[in-house]
Amino acid sequence: MSNLSAMQDFSQKLRDAIKESGLTLRAAAAKIGMEHGNLSKILSGKEGVTIERAEQIAAKLGFRICLELEKISKIGAA
Repeated sequence: MSNLSAMQDFSQKLRDAIKESGLTLRAAAAKIGMEHGNLSKILSGKEGVTIERAEQIAAKLGFRICLELEKISKIGAA
């Protein structure tokens, strides 16, 4: 992952999944079972989601969540 936060990365990948599915924002929200305004907030990063909710959203769109942990370098380490 680059300098994106985990939530920003999820939002971008969710946006890509919706596009790949050929769905509009309203159709994706209906398929997920949420208001399109709430989905829009998630996609714009204005609203966060738990890992469990992210898994539910992904599953309803036919995807699954794959997590990856990366070691962070210590700042100022020699």
